Amino acid sequence: MKKFLIVLFLAVATFMQACGPDTQQVGWPYKRVEKRLNVNNYPELTKHNGFMYLNDVGIKGILLVNNNDGSYRAFDRLCSYFTEHDCKALVMDEDTGYSQIIDPSEGCRSHFSRQGRYLSGPALNDLLPYQVADEGNGNLLIYRY
Repeated sequence: MKKFLIVLFLAVATFMQACGPDTQQVGWPYKRVEKRLNVNNYPELTKHNGFMYLNDVGIKGILLVNNNDGSYRAFDRLCSYFTEHDCKALVMDEDTGYSQIIDPSEGCRSHFSRQGRYLSGPALNDLLPYQVADEGNGNLLIYRY
């Protein structure tokens, strides 16, 4: 019985350490999104490395990114480090030729790829993605249900 309690204690201690301050779990706020747009109306979006901000939808707004292959990705502009609404919205990083997304908030400065993957900084998690459906003729549906 004593060995069982020691093993149980070690297992619980290991589990607790794995969930310590170095491991961050994001509790994304829920927001339903359904936004339609035609990319032909936004020339800045259709060019190479094009992107645009949609500030009227999402939690902190949406960043729509041209994948340069005829497809698009969408992410919320809320950083995975600061999940409060008072942080600054994520922006495309001009210093990297718009190849990275950055959190300009003081104390964060996390970097993410154009695919929304975590690269560096305190965030540790990827960005919150939205689905993007190509409805044909340049029409896109950005959604999260």
